[in-house]
Amino acid sequence: SYDAIVCADVLEHLRSPGGVLAQLHALLKPEGRVLISVPNVGYAGIIAGLMAGEFRYRPVGLLDSTHLRFFTRSGLLELLHEHGFHARTVLPLYVDVSNTEFRDHQIDALPPAVLRALLAQPDALAYQFLIEALPGPGPAARVEVPPPPRFGLQLFFGRDGRYEEERSVRAAGVIGREQQVVELRIPPLDQPPSRLRLDLADRPGYLRLHELSLVAEDGTPLWTWDRNPASLPRLNQITFLGDLLLASGDDPSLELPIDGTILQRIARGGSVRVTLDWPMSGDFLLARGIVDERERAWA
Repeated sequence: SYDAIVCADVLEHLRSPGGVLAQLHALLKPEGRVLISVPNVGYAGIIAGLMAGEFRYRPVGLLDSTHLRFFTRSGLLELLHEHGFHARTVLPLYVDVSNTEFRDHQIDALPPAVLRALLAQPDALAYQFLIEALPGPGPAARVEVPPPPRFGLQLFFGRDGRYEEERSVRAAGVIGREQQVVELRIPPLDQPPSRLRLDLADRPGYLRLHELSLVAEDGTPLWTWDRNPASLPRLNQITFLGDLLLASGDDPSLELPIDGTILQRIARGGSVRVTLDWPMSGDFLLARGIVDERERAWA
């Protein structure tokens, strides 16, 4: 008899996963457990593909061509119950769609109401389920709370007219959180930067940019943006719409108009603080439509 039996990415490959589960009782000690991992067919990337008329098998991933059975959380828990087990712990593995094989489905292009309904589902971003199952009946499983979706910011320290990955720092913001302050900490540099470039996001989206500021290592304010878009002369994949900002590509960036004498003062370190909102994607679609209309009018 065994203390634990591991079924890692196994059940989805079987014609009769329930039959295999039923046989495990004879192999487990009375206090034994089964550790299971299965892909989630209710993942937002799969649903977005179905809405685009696509259900394509792949060499690897959630739609691996060798998968014979597909599970949602409730379907898997029901299967365990039918064959004499209960789940003590359910751990969803959350993965942003942009980091999966479904990144090309353009989930942000779904109608706003549809996207909100999809992402409101508790398992929409659960790529896989990890489950600890025990023999016999038991209390409801403990379920981990999903982390909020995030987006990435990156600050580059320009030198000799170039921006290089090794001279940059990163930080993350939370999608859907209002008036958040994201701080990008500048480490001590071998020489002061000639300019600073801020990549506001790692994906297309729509946000409100409230404040940009530069502070010294000791917290002394050195520079604050005047909130005038015209004072930001170097924009890439960014369109200002009043107090709104549309990031229309996967590398939206702007240069901070900071005088070189001020940049000299951050050679020993400092930080750029960004105060912004990142609403959900319905607002992005609205802003994208406004920009398209402007471009047609100017053509």
